[in-house]
Amino acid sequence: MKKYFNEKRLAFFIVFVVFLVCGYLYLQGKIFFLPKKNDLSELKNTMTEIPYMKKEYRLTYSDRSLDKVEYLSHFEDVEKWQGDGEFDYTDFVEGKSSLSLSSQNHSRSKAILELPQSLNFSDFSKLKLFLDVRSGTDKIEDLVIVLFQGNGQEAARYPIRELQAGWNLLTVPQKDFSEDYTNGPYSKKGSGFKEGEVKRVSFELISRPKTSASVNLDLMWIEKEDNYIEDWNTDTPKILSLGKTGSSFGLLVSGIGGNLANLREISSAKNFSFSAKFIALKLGNFGLFLRGNYQNGFGYYFMMDGVGAGSWEIYKIGQFDNKVANISLAKGIIQNFELTLGTPFWLKAELKGTHLTFLLSVDGENFIKIGETDDRSFSSGGAGIFTANSMYLVDDFQFNL
Repeated sequence: MKKYFNEKRLAFFIVFVVFLVCGYLYLQGKIFFLPKKNDLSELKNTMTEIPYMKKEYRLTYSDRSLDKVEYLSHFEDVEKWQGDGEFDYTDFVEGKSSLSLSSQNHSRSKAILELPQSLNFSDFSKLKLFLDVRSGTDKIEDLVIVLFQGNGQEAARYPIRELQAGWNLLTVPQKDFSEDYTNGPYSKKGSGFKEGEVKRVSFELISRPKTSASVNLDLMWIEKEDNYIEDWNTDTPKILSLGKTGSSFGLLVSGIGGNLANLREISSAKNFSFSAKFIALKLGNFGLFLRGNYQNGFGYYFMMDGVGAGSWEIYKIGQFDNKVANISLAKGIIQNFELTLGTPFWLKAELKGTHLTFLLSVDGENFIKIGETDDRSFSSGGAGIFTANSMYLVDDFQFNL
């Protein structure tokens, strides 16, 4: 019996010690007997948007002078390119051809164009060019643009670097053309820019030893203005340039490297109408991007289905059923309308609550309804444009609440 009481006292003592230790740890915040308040419910981030409040917004490029852009070459067979280049009628960005330049086993290949008139490059902010790397970039040892004066003396050159396989939109600020080029295998010192002295443009390609390299060149131009980019939020600024066709001037959307652009002025809007003037320059799909997020591409798309067709589609891209999906909402064909290269037309969208209406005009004043749908996936977002493997001029943006 005495042994039983001793064991009972020992058990009680152990329980008492454990109780004291637990009490001490509880007071020190080391252990908890009940869930903390933070564990009972998750903290939720409250996300809000400041809606756009102005009744209207308009952006146009038609008031700019046509000489803000000068096309140097379309790389078509009517141009008098000299040297080693050959016209390629299967791989091009616009028009009917590009110019292909190839080099084998470290040989230097050149293509030279005499410009119709001398240009003062110091008046322009940048040179732009579409360039397709047909071979691997690792096979190119040297690729440069060279500018010459009217007397044939070299003025400056630019080494082309950081290219990717496929089509690239090369943008070269005027200040990056160097008078002293000493990095390549054919180092030279130019004479520098002079007033009205640039008369000739040349491309030089050199492959690495025991390899072959090839590139295609298309649409080269120079721009006088930089600030047009400030009007836009884009997935990449490379998709936007200045352009012209005939007497029409506008924003040139190429789709090289990206495909979305939202007006920076309008970050979030719910119920609104939005329209723009389009001139197609190449086959492909394009249109309006609505209640959209340019960073992830979520939103509504009003798409025209390329040159030579009159079909359209309304679709949405977003996170649905725990995955990103492209879902068609409505589609159709305009029986008596067909997109043609160089012909302007206007697209317009009207969004009110869950109801989306899409309209088209051939004169910018008289719009006809071509499609509508109801959807509640996106209640607000930006207003902008998109492209899918197409190129076009766009202008006369009008936004109204």
